[in-house]
Amino acid sequence: LGDGTTTTSSTPIAVDLPADTTITAVAAGTGHSLAVTSTGTMLAWGFNASGQLGDGTNSNSNIPVAVGLPVDTTITAIAASSSHHSLAVTSTGTMLAWGSNLTGQLGDGTTTNSSTPVAVDLPADTTITTVAAGYRHSLALTSTGTMLAWGANGFGQLGDGSNSNSNIPVAVDLPVDTTITAVAGGYRHSLAVTSTGTMLAWGFNASGQLGDGTTTNSSTPIAVDLPVDTTITAAAGGSFHSLAIVPSASTSTTTLQVSPPNPTPDQPVTLTATVTCTGSTPTGTVTFLDGTTTLDTKPLSGNPTTTATLTVTHLAPGTHHIQARYNGNSNCPASTSNSTTVTVPKPTIPVTGTSLPTILTAGILLTLTGAALTLATHRRRPTPGA
Repeated sequence: LGDGTTTTSSTPIAVDLPADTTITAVAAGTGHSLAVTSTGTMLAWGFNASGQLGDGTNSNSNIPVAVGLPVDTTITAIAASSSHHSLAVTSTGTMLAWGSNLTGQLGDGTTTNSSTPVAVDLPADTTITTVAAGYRHSLALTSTGTMLAWGANGFGQLGDGSNSNSNIPVAVDLPVDTTITAVAGGYRHSLAVTSTGTMLAWGFNASGQLGDGTTTNSSTPIAVDLPVDTTITAAAGGSFHSLAIVPSASTSTTTLQVSPPNPTPDQPVTLTATVTCTGSTPTGTVTFLDGTTTLDTKPLSGNPTTTATLTVTHLAPGTHHIQARYNGNSNCPASTSNSTTVTVPKPTIPVTGTSLPTILTAGILLTLTGAALTLATHRRRPTPGA
């Protein structure tokens, strides 16, 4: 744990780092730990019987010690194995390895353990970008998307079509036109993610860890039987199982604005739908609804904020329940806004003033005139017997 003790802890405790040290990456092996600092140096602590701490000794350490890197070396990626060896990628794309080398997992052309980092014997003009460690075997990804492997190969975990160990890197026999973006090492099996989001596996398969629907070992990469339309972004290998990360599905949200919110009769109403989508910019169309009645469908525009607008020139008097429904695309699913209630009042009929309709005014005047004449006639009628 690197806290200066050998006491197990059931809660996280602080690693006793040197003063003013900032850690940017870590890796855990069986009994030892590795860390990269912000200045590109390395620290290690824990079990060291095979020299996996890289400090030039075989003494265990319960606090971080400096890995004995070559002068002017900056580390960019690391891996720690379950078989007591350590790996590191330098800023120039070379590789270092140290610790146990029983099956050639250090890749230096020998099977001799090393308590200090040694250079991995890479093919000429090879640049390494990332690395992974399995049980007694090592994997590396090159800048061109190819793969190298070395070390134990009894179950085909090097992926070169053989079952022979190799103490120098050999090319993994990838399918034609395959570019690898991520690698992982398990217990005697190996995993790789391709640039198209598919996955390859090879090596030991007694528990089905290759994911091809069988329990047959494979000395060359085979396709993992993924669900339809599944894209993988990262992978990890356990002792007898494998894991993969699938990015979360995109979601969309549609909101609706009504202007004015309380329209008068015959007043135009503008409906504006705003659509957002996780992971991409939404495209396509929005359908505006009044209850179950379609008002119209309009295209989305704008980036990164996308909107669709509809102006309704006339909403009949009464209550309307307006919604906007985004119809989705291949990268962004459909979504519907909450319902917005819009109430249009009935028009009022004026009885006075210049706005009174002419015909209605004439009718009222005729009615009033008739009533006045009736009243006058009644008043002038002579009284009987007068």
